[in-house]
Amino acid sequence: MIITISGTPGSGKSTIGQMLARRLRYRRVDIGQIRRRLAKKRGLTLEQYTALSETDPRYDRLVDDYQRRLGRRRKNYIMEGRLSFHFIPRSFKIFLYVSPTVGAQRVWRDIKLRRSRNEGRRLTSLSRVAASLRRRMKSDRQRYQQYYGLNPFTRDHYDLYLDTSKLRPRQAFKVVWQAVQAKLR
Repeated sequence: MIITISGTPGSGKSTIGQMLARRLRYRRVDIGQIRRRLAKKRGLTLEQYTALSETDPRYDRLVDDYQRRLGRRRKNYIMEGRLSFHFIPRSFKIFLYVSPTVGAQRVWRDIKLRRSRNEGRRLTSLSRVAASLRRRMKSDRQRYQQYYGLNPFTRDHYDLYLDTSKLRPRQAFKVVWQAVQAKLR
């Protein structure tokens, strides 16, 4: 089974993806991390890389084509990415939603705890994180509409749509795990 996980920033995509990968012993592919690595190679932040994607579709198509190829070649893995559901249509499609306020708080906490995101060097407050996430969501929505004629935030695309705003990671995972188990039967 291929599982695709999409969602809004801070919704728990990586956390749920990691938990599923461990439980199922599946490989996990994180498109956000791939985009961050591509940006870093060019000496850019993810936000700067995304800005390039707004005027030149090549930057998006690098990872989009990778997802398509992987979807045709492999099975039994988890793909986390905003458009993974679209590029791997035979997947079990999960969308995790979080309110923008809670999402920004989660991302800010992650930046403070781990300094793991490329943006962490310049996102120095919760308000800056929230503004950055709003810009990113707007850019994603516009690009995906322009390039593919779709809105990835529409519920109809997904087998499971889960609001994680008031859920702890284990609670969200329990809901996702039950849905995946039902699909595996």
